[in-house]
Amino acid sequence: MHYNSTHKSLGRPRQTRCLRGHALEQVASGRQVCKVCRIEQQRERRHRQPRKKLGPPRRTYCKRGHPFDETNTRREPSGKRTCWACKWARDGVRTPGKIGRYRQTHCKRGHPFDEGNTVVCRDGRRRCRTCQCLRAQGRHALERDGTLTIAQWEAMKEWQGGRCYYCDVVCELTMDHVTPISRGGTHTAGNIVGACLSCNSKKGDRQWLLF
Repeated sequence: MHYNSTHKSLGRPRQTRCLRGHALEQVASGRQVCKVCRIEQQRERRHRQPRKKLGPPRRTYCKRGHPFDETNTRREPSGKRTCWACKWARDGVRTPGKIGRYRQTHCKRGHPFDEGNTVVCRDGRRRCRTCQCLRAQGRHALERDGTLTIAQWEAMKEWQGGRCYYCDVVCELTMDHVTPISRGGTHTAGNIVGACLSCNSKKGDRQWLLF
């Protein structure tokens, strides 16, 4: 059989349906695509990808009520946000400028810092008068129920020779609880030593090993 050289060879017939039998549509690139199969593939891909867990809402205030704004937000290297006002309060630094108006209005036990209930220390810190009275009442109750006698205290001062138990300086001795009453100590002869007023004040409510 003789073929003309100018005759174009017939190729494969143009596909009009996909393997699932859906009609093909031509897209802008000229390709024929099954839109039904593409939508199903996109849905399967979405279900395979794990959904991001939604965490708690982002905080706008710290635990003490200071706002996380531009002037009060501190970024740590780990990315965690911290409050400048709280950091300055821990370090004993007065909060400057705008942050100063966010000072605490109540103590840790909920008593207000008003004129009649606020005691200002030498370093500028505020103390709650109600909490101080409650601590003093508890201290006096423990001292009242203690077993230390005046004779035992005089014998203890004589045994120390009038010298401070901590700095070994001859001075007027005051009673100091080795384990503070606020930390469970007792007002007995085994828990009391003679100390100068300076060492007694510096020690405060700390353990003697940490002093």
